[in-house]
Amino acid sequence: MDTIIGLGSAGCNIAMKFSDYPQYKTICIDTQDDSYENFIRMDRQTSHEDYERNYTRLDLSGVVGGATLIVGGSGLISGASLRILEQLKSLRPAIIYIKPDLDIITEKARMRARIVLQVLQQYARSALFESVT
Repeated sequence: MDTIIGLGSAGCNIAMKFSDYPQYKTICIDTQDDSYENFIRMDRQTSHEDYERNYTRLDLSGVVGGATLIVGGSGLISGASLRILEQLKSLRPAIIYIKPDLDIITEKARMRARIVLQVLQQYARSALFESVT
């Protein structure tokens, strides 16, 4: 059984689509529960950097088999993605990166999206992840 982990509302909404299939276990990590199955709450932070700086280790003991993290790059919560991936490093997780429409988001959101994607790509080149899609 593979575990699909959604981070933030975009990641969680996509991860929940996998819950219809018995071969996947889904976990949703967000600041508020929108009736997610297997929900893990993170405290709301005021900046992208604060999600990384103030990260509290999450209980990801339920992650079984392979792991895939689904993350949208422009959200503030994407700042926690490297910390979450650090907890999953022994599983060599795959990543699904949701690229936002850069024409309709703010300049700060565009900058976050570029930073997240570039960092994930750099780590992927180091073979720390199975793949980045």
